[in-house]
Amino acid sequence: SDANKCAIHASFQSNDAWQHVEFSYTCYQFETKADLQTAVDLWVSDNATALSTYGPINSWDVSLITDMSDLFKDKSTFDDDISSWDVSSVTTMYQMFFQADSFNQDLSNWDVSSVTNMSTMFFSANNFNGDVSTWDVTSVTNMSNLFNAARDFNGDISGWDVSSVTNMSNIFQQCYDFNQDISGWNVSNVTSMENMFLDATSFNQELSNWDVSNVMYIKKMFKNATSFNGNISTWDVSSAMNMSNMFLNATSFNQDISNWNVSNVTDMNHMFYDATSFNQDISGWNVSNVTDMKWMFVNTSSFNGDLSSWNVSSVTNMQGMFYNNSSFNGDISSWDVSGVTEMTDMFLNTPGLSDANKCAIHASFQSNDAWPYEWSDNCYQFQTKEELETAVDLWTCSYN
Repeated sequence: SDANKCAIHASFQSNDAWQHVEFSYTCYQFETKADLQTAVDLWVSDNATALSTYGPINSWDVSLITDMSDLFKDKSTFDDDISSWDVSSVTTMYQMFFQADSFNQDLSNWDVSSVTNMSTMFFSANNFNGDVSTWDVTSVTNMSNLFNAARDFNGDISGWDVSSVTNMSNIFQQCYDFNQDISGWNVSNVTSMENMFLDATSFNQELSNWDVSNVMYIKKMFKNATSFNGNISTWDVSSAMNMSNMFLNATSFNQDISNWNVSNVTDMNHMFYDATSFNQDISGWNVSNVTDMKWMFVNTSSFNGDLSSWNVSSVTNMQGMFYNNSSFNGDISSWDVSGVTEMTDMFLNTPGLSDANKCAIHASFQSNDAWPYEWSDNCYQFQTKEELETAVDLWTCSYN
């Protein structure tokens, strides 16, 4: 039958000894995306009818199709062999296997060299862990959400040429198993790495050679990446504008980022929230453009860095900034907080903060109506002139 000829051809054609090219003429050729989508829907809902109408799915001729977006979207039971498909004309695979929970087939021989959009391709394809190591992705510009929530994926993609990619946001989000070497990736054209390793709890690879100089969107990049402690000290982050939640709950991270140029950053809220290992020198950071520092060092239990020279004159929100930070004991009384309108819980449960620093901070900050603390009791109160003179003499002696 034609159906069997087509199926045999699809299976045998990769062998150079196969001579019956004419068998390919018996395969159903799809001319439009709509026709292909109809066939896929029927294959999943009524396999017997689809088989008699179109033949085996792996034998379908899809060589004319340029758009495969949403093709298997929400096809939670689909897990059939489509390894022989000719996808060389396809330019977009957007959401192609979106929530195709069961799919885990071999796609290693696919020619994806024409594809420009792989955004959300394997989103929540929980079982997928196929070999895509040899894919030619040089034309791809958008890889956002590519493996987002593909929880089993841990494929070797170290050899991918991603030099054309501009968007990598969420690419490995919730890839709980992913921990492959991608140190050689050329990410110089990427502008967004937002949420890139969010919840990628196993990932801990070397990224020191990455050129991130064009990345503007970097918030939540390592949020909940609990294993990550890679050396990113030399990164040029001068284009970044938002670093909120960047290391939130990155409990292993404790790398030197003292030389980072953060002068364009305006938002650092929750940046080191629950980064319990972090205690690096960031005293030299230029934070003059930052407006939001709320919850920045919450539960950063190791952090006790010198922040006295920070220019925080643009900051309007410091709510909960050092909340539950047990180690911090910095004198930040020199800070200009005149523009801050929210200081609620700024120092709530900070047992490491000395009375002397509380007194100095209170004296400096109390003129701001948003200052919520009454710390004057932490300042030494002199009862007599003689006592004050003794203190002045001691101060002068110590100073000299």
